[in-house]
Amino acid sequence: MASMEVSDGTVRWLKRFLTDWYGDWRPDYGTPPGDLPVPAPTALAELYAFVGRWPTQETGEHLPESPMILQHQDVLVRPSDLVVVDGHVDFVRDHQDAWTCRVRADAESSAVWSNAHWMWTDVDTEDYVKLTPTLEHFLTSFVLQETVLGCRNLAVVEDDGAPIATRLTEQVTPLWLNGWYVFGEPEHSFWRAGPYLLADISGTRWIGWNDSSRTLPTELAAEARMISTESD
Repeated sequence: MASMEVSDGTVRWLKRFLTDWYGDWRPDYGTPPGDLPVPAPTALAELYAFVGRWPTQETGEHLPESPMILQHQDVLVRPSDLVVVDGHVDFVRDHQDAWTCRVRADAESSAVWSNAHWMWTDVDTEDYVKLTPTLEHFLTSFVLQETVLGCRNLAVVEDDGAPIATRLTEQVTPLWLNGWYVFGEPEHSFWRAGPYLLADISGTRWIGWNDSSRTLPTELAAEARMISTESD
């Protein structure tokens, strides 16, 4: 796999990253803007046009017409489920439906609002607040998070010592540092080390890979706990 430069926080970069990580893109992986049932900001429509129907690598599990590569921890809403409510479209939701994120449907460029803060403050679940990042910034943190957590082989590194990116002998390239999402941010950072993706998400450290010829790096073996493996 080719080395990737650090993200510039655009959907254009995300498209390069996803093809570099998963392999060649096919037109049927996307949902063209004309096929979306609602209007959407440019960046969101561009992402759906690229991944709106992209299956997981285990295609037998694929829900038709669904962006399953981005539906592991949190969920990019299935195109057919997008609806406009009070001028907004909910496009990302927690996997347990605890919170959602939304954008203005009628805006070419929109901020992101979320109701996730009810989980740590005494507010109503219907109280949405504007998040700090731009939509493309938010999408970068989201897509990288889902890519790491969707790896065929995934481990959590439980030691809180040296940063995970400093502990491998493989050359490590930063992809996205101190990104914002929905919680106590900025706490989303990601790196690439050959066939491995590394993440520090709100203090939890992850390493994931898809190459079946690779195993957990020995430098992390003592502190890492496998969450999923290709044989699961």
